[in-house]
Amino acid sequence: MTSPLEHPAVTGSVAALVRAGFAVTSLPVSSDGAISVGALQTALREDTALVTLAVANHELGNVYPIGELAAAAHARGALFHTDAVQAAGKLLLDLPALGVDAATISAHKLGGPKAVGAVFVRRGLDLPPLLEGGHQEHERRPGTENVAGIVGFGLACELAAEAREDEARRLAELRDLLERQLLGIAGARRFGSHDPARPRLPGTTLVGFAGAPGQLVAIGLDLEGICVSTGAACTSGSLEPSPVLRALGLDEASAGEGVRISLGWSTTEADVLALGTHLPAIVARVRAAGTGGTWPPVTAAAGPRRPTDAGDSP
Repeated sequence: MTSPLEHPAVTGSVAALVRAGFAVTSLPVSSDGAISVGALQTALREDTALVTLAVANHELGNVYPIGELAAAAHARGALFHTDAVQAAGKLLLDLPALGVDAATISAHKLGGPKAVGAVFVRRGLDLPPLLEGGHQEHERRPGTENVAGIVGFGLACELAAEAREDEARRLAELRDLLERQLLGIAGARRFGSHDPARPRLPGTTLVGFAGAPGQLVAIGLDLEGICVSTGAACTSGSLEPSPVLRALGLDEASAGEGVRISLGWSTTEADVLALGTHLPAIVARVRAAGTGGTWPPVTAAAGPRRPTDAGDSP
């Protein structure tokens, strides 16, 4: 059991399970990307073996009640795994207290080396090894360890833990400044939770500009030396709209307008102000090119428009 909001690393693994003959249930989500405990309880079956849900969404920035979700899964006899990659180093993660059976994190999200990760496995949980052939990693993953990568990962975790509270506060302030600038552009919207009572990742926001395809907005920003994405970085080469936004019920055109902006330890207020300065003109140019439909949107009262009207595609 999983959700349509998960990272491609999870959805790809779930697809492999389907090919292996497992039945997979996809939980319903709300229009702002919420996953409720009640929905999980309703969807759980007697034969549900595993539930996998992320601590925080990689595009929306939503943070989920993993402790409550894990408890609901356990009450029906299912194991619970959580993808904690986006949350590690940004949120306080007490995995034993959350009650999860397994969790995965990645070093590069903490400023550590790439291609190094870690799996938390609850003490007492007996999992067969994915690979055979050696005694490393308590025989869970045989093969010579990447010692330099592991040491770098450990140091990155230490540094992230020391700076977490101050850095989260700084990034949240920059994110709020950024969103105030972006939402001042006509036709702008922010995707994800708008409930102030629900926590969010401090440095992640996903916005869209009506009539402006996100791919073209991202290209315009790239020419100004500003890097953003239109979804998960792992699918940055895809021209398809974000599956996360499609899962929120958006049509293809609206989902294609999404632009994900991530702030990190190297991001400064000057960077945020520069993005806010360049973006209005970029959105205006994309809209003027007519590639995303008409802007402002045509209403019935305005009457029919001729193909030669300004803003229409040639």
